[in-house]
Amino acid sequence: EGDIVLESSSRISLKAGGSFISIHAGGVDIMGPKINLNSGGSAGTPVETLQVEMITQYFDRKLRFSSDVNYRVETTEGEELFSGSGTSGYIDKADCESEYWVFVS
Repeated sequence: EGDIVLESSSRISLKAGGSFISIHAGGVDIMGPKINLNSGGSAGTPVETLQVEMITQYFDRKLRFSSDVNYRVETTEGEELFSGSGTSGYIDKADCESEYWVFVS
């Protein structure tokens, strides 16, 4: 319980800055400007598991047209959201990936 096992068929390496520890079939290589070996003690206190936090993603719905047009935006159920004219329009930010129909004339 609580053990972490890393297994590799060839090598496991830990690297930080210019130092590294490499574990392989031929032995253990330790390289660094200073190496501290401790005959006792622990590796430190483990970090607690982080709780997952849901982040709401918002979808920005901008309309761009290559020339001045009259347009109407509807939901896929046929409900008209708004209409306008020009080279651009803005539907709204929403927290879902809803589909809209854009009618141009």
